[in-house]
Amino acid sequence: MAYLLQGPCQIRLHKFPKNKIGDRLRSFVPSWFDDFDWLEYSVKNKKAYCLYCYVCGDLMGQKGGRDAFVSQGFDTWNKKNTFRTHVGSVDSFHNKAREKCNFLLREKQAINVVLRRQTEAEDHKYKARLRVSIIVVRLLLKTGLPFRGNDESVNSENRGLYIEVLKAIRDTSEDIFNNTLENVPKNNQLICPKIQKELVQCFAQEVLLSIRQEIGQDVFALLVDESSDVSKKEQMAIVLRYVDNLGFVKEIFIGVVHVGVVHVKDTSSLTLKTP
Repeated sequence: MAYLLQGPCQIRLHKFPKNKIGDRLRSFVPSWFDDFDWLEYSVKNKKAYCLYCYVCGDLMGQKGGRDAFVSQGFDTWNKKNTFRTHVGSVDSFHNKAREKCNFLLREKQAINVVLRRQTEAEDHKYKARLRVSIIVVRLLLKTGLPFRGNDESVNSENRGLYIEVLKAIRDTSEDIFNNTLENVPKNNQLICPKIQKELVQCFAQEVLLSIRQEIGQDVFALLVDESSDVSKKEQMAIVLRYVDNLGFVKEIFIGVVHVGVVHVKDTSSLTLKTP
């Protein structure tokens, strides 16, 4: 690429040496540079070469006069038509080498650059979509509302609070609208139950980290109360009680243990942090 950016070596003020060809002395003619932009002249070797075939000729194979204009050089100055013969037709060796050189110079259109640009754009869209999902999860957790609905299909009138709140938020911004739900691939909508649980777990980890930082090395207490519900199944409520760094007593309702499952009811007294 650096060689191509410099362009062909076209020295016009040089005193070109003459060779005896037949019965006449002939030399390189500088005006040939105007007719053939790929042509370059080597002062050391006293021969002419093809810039494009020299750079990308190895990718094209050994044909089309490659040796004459790359490795051996051209010095038969009485045969100017050889330059046109070397250029040849559209699919000639020279034109294919020139095409590859042009692709090399157009770095912004290279496959790896285009893929990287697309990846960065998709990553930006994913993060924007994730931020909206985090806002919805934080709202539902702070208010203690359920996430799921009985019918979450596209034609359902009520798809559950998670999706319905997401639909309400997306209507406030065209950018969010174009980057959520049906406007994105189905495998990247961030609405499936597994994704919802993972987001809740992220919040739970942040809540536990916040509690541990507030408690520090001090003691804390767990208040446990067991009772039976209307179905005669035992359930156990757990409350965490501790003194924070500022000396305030805090009681946080952790949840209800019912048949081995913890249902988080209220975390409004905590400062929830975005994961």
